[in-house]
Amino acid sequence: MDIYGLWLSCSHLFTIRFFDVTFNVAFYGLETTSPHSLTGILIISLFSIKGVVSFGLWTEKSWAVNVAIVDAIIGIYICIITMFVFPFLSESKGFFVELRLELAALIPYWIKMRRIKEEWKQRG
Repeated sequence: MDIYGLWLSCSHLFTIRFFDVTFNVAFYGLETTSPHSLTGILIISLFSIKGVVSFGLWTEKSWAVNVAIVDAIIGIYICIITMFVFPFLSESKGFFVELRLELAALIPYWIKMRRIKEEWKQRG
C-alpha cells in the first residue's frame, strides 16, 4: 500500500468515527446504517473479499480461483440465510420469502470458477 492509500484509509476512518457520519450499507440482503455494527463489519468484509478476488483474477494469480470459489459459496450461503432464516427472525407477522436476485449471478459465477479451476492451475 502506498502513502496515498494509507492516508485515504486513515482519513476515511477518522471522518466516519469522529464526525458520526451515518450511511446505508447493504449487500446480499444484509442491511445496516452503522458500519461499526457486526452486520456492517460483515458487509465491509464481504466487499473486501470481492476486491481481493477481483485483483487476483485480474492479475491472474494462482490463488485467485480458489478464493473466488470460496467467495461464491459464502455469497450463496448468505443469500439463502437472508431468504429463509431472516423471515423467521423478523418482527412482522407472517412468513415471507424475499427472492435474492444475487443468486442469479452467484450460481453461474461459482460454476464458471469450478470449471476453470484446473486450467487456471496449469497456467499459473
